Amino acid sequence: LKLLAIQSSSSSLIANHFDASDNMTDTLGALKAAQTCSLSLFDELMTKFEHQWRNDALVMDKWFGLQATCDREDILAQIQLVSGHPMFTGENPNRVRALIGSFAFHNTSGFHHPSGSGYKFVADYLMKLDKTNPQVAARIVTPLTQWQRFAPEFQTLMKQQLTRLSEIPGLSKDVYEKVSKSLSYEHKSE
Repeated sequence: LKLLAIQSSSSSLIANHFDASDNMTDTLGALKAAQTCSLSLFDELMTKFEHQWRNDALVMDKWFGLQATCDREDILAQIQLVSGHPMFTGENPNRVRALIGSFAFHNTSGFHHPSGSGYKFVADYLMKLDKTNPQVAARIVTPLTQWQRFAPEFQTLMKQQLTRLSEIPGLSKDVYEKVSKSLSYEHKSE
């Protein structure tokens, strides 16, 4: 009961802060607080934010980024859902960085899921993105290339995805260079 009272109090404070905010910093702070506290209020506030800012592409990048960094079991399904939003287009580098880049760089629990599903999701996306925007693909592949920083079981899963990428015929020079350099590190360290 005490935990419910604290959550209710936190929700009220965050909702009031969101509603009273008169600048983007305060608004985003309230959203981040709701997200961090894993409050159901987060979805409600995100809907309000989207309705208010749906026609401002730069502000919506913040919305996409927050969606991608949620700590939730169904994060990959959520990203798929959000990628269907009218403001999202895979041809716009800012949207891709906001959604896919935010997931890869900033969603630790989703990207580094023990099943390897986050790594596979990003690699699959990069396979498509490399054909249209190899520079952005090369940037987003970076978290996979840092496999050396993780426990052996994660290293194996990350290297599997890097190997998949390296075997794609016609892979861009931008992505191939980063992937092959990362994989060659393994051979130097053995």
